[in-house]
Amino acid sequence: MARPRNKAETRSLTVSVPIRLYDYLTHLAGNSVLGASESEVASFLLTQQVMGMLKDGFHELRIPAIPGPAPSDKA
Repeated sequence: MARPRNKAETRSLTVSVPIRLYDYLTHLAGNSVLGASESEVASFLLTQQVMGMLKDGFHELRIPAIPGPAPSDKA
């Protein structure tokens, strides 16, 4: 079955969250329109946050180098 036109290609991602956060995602799933399940709510919130970061240029910020010797390329 083909994906709907308004849906972007997706990749599966598994995360572990603290119990209190999971309980809040459960509350939002049952009492909001953010998603029908904890997973859908988490996906929506994560997507919105990352899209906002991209829009604000967060990925273009320069992160200062950590003082000290550079990590070795040898593993």
